[in-house]
Amino acid sequence: MQIELSWNNSPLVIAVKDNDGNLLPIQELDQFLYEKQDLRILCMLHGRELFDILYDDHGLIRYDENKFALSEIIRLNPENSVMKIMGKVGESVLVRRCTQYEDLNMIWMRIASKRQIQKSTAAKYIPVGTGFKSTSRDYPRAYNPNDTQRDIIWIDKEVGNHYLMNGSTRTAGLDAGLQIKVSTNGMNYVYRDLVDAVYEVPVVYFDLNNDFGLVYRNIQRELNRRGDNSRELYEWFVSGRDADPAAFDEIKYYTEMVRAIVNNRLSIDDLINRAEKYPSFGSAVIEPNQ
Repeated sequence: MQIELSWNNSPLVIAVKDNDGNLLPIQELDQFLYEKQDLRILCMLHGRELFDILYDDHGLIRYDENKFALSEIIRLNPENSVMKIMGKVGESVLVRRCTQYEDLNMIWMRIASKRQIQKSTAAKYIPVGTGFKSTSRDYPRAYNPNDTQRDIIWIDKEVGNHYLMNGSTRTAGLDAGLQIKVSTNGMNYVYRDLVDAVYEVPVVYFDLNNDFGLVYRNIQRELNRRGDNSRELYEWFVSGRDADPAAFDEIKYYTEMVRAIVNNRLSIDDLINRAEKYPSFGSAVIEPNQ
């Protein structure tokens, strides 16, 4: 990534540099970071990765009549479809980042298992999505699309054994795992499940509308009202934004692209074409008119 900064009062912009050195398109940096991102920039920066996630991991893209299309059936409320897809995308983001970064893999294994895992132990295990199409292909013994508890588990790279939660044994125990939630309305989407302790593994919530704290306080208030102190909420309800800010940003950007696809503002073909138009691009933060 090429970054150029200026100390005058001109606004910084973000742009994508093509192979000829041209900066197209250009958007003010503050707007890109804190408001609405330019779809062209998002597609060029992250379109290829989103396509791979939707196609390879989840089979949510099909090739029909000489063009790519979304396999997901769009509901009467398109935003519900966006959030359903983003739940799957969130799983993939976390799995891919844990695969890429050993320290991150260790952190999430600790959260999932409630064990003080050492780096040498974490290095022996890889995360897999229990419902991923790619898991069915590469790790069929770990593939379980009907598992309503665990979106992600960890398996031994050599022998395929599952990593277990604290207190478990090989003959009796629970697989360490995570349930991933992505939503703009956690009170409607995750509150009741946490209050009723639906999941036996931690729930990781990526709060696209910055409502994790609101949801957490309301869950804790209800548990206190019931006198339920059977588990510590902070161990079972985890902010994805706080635990991995880079993953949160990635999910946020993917959400804008998925929303555009669902609302017919962006086709799958455009997603791919814009990404592959710049196979070796670099992004730049610059002062306008330099």
